[in-house]
Amino acid sequence: MYSRDRINHFKNQLAILLSVALVLMLGSSWATEPHQHGAASMELVMQGKMVEIRLVAPAASVVGFEHAPSSDQDQLAVGKAMAILSETNLVFDLESVACTADSANVDLGILANGSSLAEHAEHDHDDSHEHDSEANEHVDIEAFYRLSCDEKNLRLKVKLFGLFEALETIQLRWISSTTQGQDQLTASQPFISVD
Repeated sequence: MYSRDRINHFKNQLAILLSVALVLMLGSSWATEPHQHGAASMELVMQGKMVEIRLVAPAASVVGFEHAPSSDQDQLAVGKAMAILSETNLVFDLESVACTADSANVDLGILANGSSLAEHAEHDHDDSHEHDSEANEHVDIEAFYRLSCDEKNLRLKVKLFGLFEALETIQLRWISSTTQGQDQLTASQPFISVD
């Protein structure tokens, strides 16, 4: 027999899955924005005390380029981005709200693998395999955060604007168990507000 806590955990997980499914079904008004330098997108799902956030930003908005790091300066920029984005309390002001960080995961894509496209082109290979068209594609950085918040209404400050100079706006889309909405965050209005 399952304990009451375990049953409640399953109910919360189901509610989160349903919320995510709802976000995916909402249509074009919630579709991911096109890749635009200086802008990022953020999706937030709030269910009970659990808050899950996904951030997607063009690499140029975070590190200043969209290719595998090719210099020491590039490596430093990638290291700085990873250090900041991996620390939830550097991304969000958790001190002013009743939230704690549960997890943070960052995907830097080709920025993290350390090999350049030129090195890939130099090796001997059979042309029958497909190449990633990384040289012609935009590169995005993705970060995922999970928070536990004691407050029913969330007012959370995003601190990224002071950390990444090229970042100008974040298109926010959010959904909770009772409501949904969208907003644009800027350096002068960096607050996520979910009632």
